[in-house]
Amino acid sequence: MKVIINITNDSSVKYALRVIEELKKDPNVIVAAIVYRNSIKEKIRELDTNNLIERIISQSDIGLLDDDMLTETDVLKIQNIEDNYTKKSIWNYVYQDRTLIYNKRGFLYNKGTKLSRNTLVKTILKRFAIVEQFFIDFNPDIVLYATQDFGTSMATILYEVANKNGVPIIIPIVSKFNSYFTFNNDIYGPFSALEKAFNNNLIDSTYKIEEDTRLELEDYKSNNDAPFYIVKEKEGKVDFFIKKIKTIFTFSFSKIRGLFKKEKDFLDTKFWYYVFDKITISRRDRKINRLIKFAKIEDVKKTKYLYFPLHYEPELVLLVQSQDYLNQLHVIQNVSRNLPSNTQLVVKDHPMMLKRREPDFYKTILGIPNVILIDSNENSIEIIKSSFGVITIIGSAGMEGFFYNKPVLTLSDAFFNFLPCVKKVNSYNEIPDALLSLKDCTVSLNEQLILVQTIKEMSIDLNLNKIIRKYDQGNIDKTDSDKLNEFLKFLKERINLEVRT
Repeated sequence: MKVIINITNDSSVKYALRVIEELKKDPNVIVAAIVYRNSIKEKIRELDTNNLIERIISQSDIGLLDDDMLTETDVLKIQNIEDNYTKKSIWNYVYQDRTLIYNKRGFLYNKGTKLSRNTLVKTILKRFAIVEQFFIDFNPDIVLYATQDFGTSMATILYEVANKNGVPIIIPIVSKFNSYFTFNNDIYGPFSALEKAFNNNLIDSTYKIEEDTRLELEDYKSNNDAPFYIVKEKEGKVDFFIKKIKTIFTFSFSKIRGLFKKEKDFLDTKFWYYVFDKITISRRDRKINRLIKFAKIEDVKKTKYLYFPLHYEPELVLLVQSQDYLNQLHVIQNVSRNLPSNTQLVVKDHPMMLKRREPDFYKTILGIPNVILIDSNENSIEIIKSSFGVITIIGSAGMEGFFYNKPVLTLSDAFFNFLPCVKKVNSYNEIPDALLSLKDCTVSLNEQLILVQTIKEMSIDLNLNKIIRKYDQGNIDKTDSDKLNEFLKFLKERINLEVRT
């Protein structure tokens, strides 16, 4: 069996090698890798002492192409991609890569690229050519994503080429219920396996809900500080300070090492750019605190409103899954002008974005008459419970709305679109009719329980992201190790099933 594995960040390398080591217990397994950065490739070469991976290519190797004019051959290649792959414009693939469409200083991104049209298009053409040839040479039986991070253009192109060639694809994903991890085979949002299983269980009169499922859902909904996302462990001030010092030291050391590298990576962050970004963050934080007044949950409880949570950006849920809604400020403006006159829109920014945006972004939102900007530290579940309903681009807040019996509108192909009382709108002017159609819609407890139990039946209960992080840091304990071995068994069973079918 030939496996291509996709690895997008350095911290996943040790885990990915552990996965490959498990797979190669079968002597007939051959593994190749497509990775994001040269630093990942270097780390693999350093740690892969048993030569588990036969061949590696990285997006960094390809780099950015020159600014020469597009040739007739290039035009034919563009036409071939648009004819044979799922996106009907080459620009979809350009816009899926934040390093192409955004300017980056350190870790902050500004909209607008300095790259020419020819450079952008030719770079994507080259990446397609490399992956297509890789498939021809290696002829894989399955494509495996090491983690759920598939936001790089090479990861997207890998999916497209595998899909076109009928090669099975396995992507580990968070189920959005507790820390259950499961697998999907579509990077663009839909989760057909979950939809099929849920609908089958819904109409199966013999399908029984286990008592553990009832207790788990009850506990889940009562624990309002932590539902529907994986909770970060609370840290004391001393631990937080030590963690920050370690992060700064690790980053600084990596930048110093980078100065002496023979092989430069165009994706590397310059140390002084990183420092400048930190200063920018601090400046914005003070300015936002001085100029912007955010509402609290108590201010909106007596208001009839739809809840709209903003996404972190630039990130894959927008760049890959929801390109029509890349400008979230425009989304807010368009949603707000299509709301019924007696309904307001409560907007909450992603907690990790607050210091990354300019104050003018929030001032613009505050200037929209029927929009309320709520503090990003307010509990999302409490906001949902007090709302008339939820509207989201593609975020898991929609599934949270389902669990609290709220009508939900989505703008993109969210994985939960198949659920009762969830409706996708294809244009903003459909919002009033969609809200009207969901006015009397109710979700039964039985439907909620069937979803939870279906997720559990398709999943394994572990925080894979936490285990990967601890594995990379070398402090994985026996419990985590046992969980990881359980997950690897679960993964191998899925791989064998996909290859057999």
